[in-house]
Amino acid sequence: AAILRAAAFFCRTANAVTGEFQDGRSSIGSPREIAGMTCHGRSSRGDRVTISHGFAKLGHMHDDFDMLAFVSRHKPPVLEFDAGETVFLKGDSAERLFVVDAGRVDILMFGRVLERIGPGGLFGEMALIDDRSRSAAALTLERCRVHAIDKPTFLKLVGADPRFALHVIDIMTKRLTRIAAMREATAKR
Repeated sequence: AAILRAAAFFCRTANAVTGEFQDGRSSIGSPREIAGMTCHGRSSRGDRVTISHGFAKLGHMHDDFDMLAFVSRHKPPVLEFDAGETVFLKGDSAERLFVVDAGRVDILMFGRVLERIGPGGLFGEMALIDDRSRSAAALTLERCRVHAIDKPTFLKLVGADPRFALHVIDIMTKRLTRIAAMREATAKR
């Protein structure tokens, strides 16, 4: 369900903000198609678009994308945390995502570290997709600086460079796959 909500959000965002992902008839795929199948089409610039297993690829378009440099240029608010501080806890309200400028942050779920995120990495992205509370906790390992990106800023960044959205989709898909595997492993115990 989370993958479907994420796919639907990115289809709407890409179509409304950038005009991307159009095949001349309609959007290149429904959220269900994007989440579970492969769809092909052309962007408004004529680039071949393939969406496979829940994330978009425009050729090699986002391979060289520097998330930290891109976000820094747009100057979203920066928050600072000391080592061992909580950025958010599971169940907290979710209003923004974060991009690490300096330091490292652990994302915790099911009492385990899901991922350790360093400079240029992002976390809390589901906050912009799903209006639900946080599904994991984020704790700093060391002194950290993070860029805080709310939904209006997120939409501005997607409009400025679609590679930003593609990068977020790629990260989200990998995380959702990892979370599903963790839930399955936990359920088998």
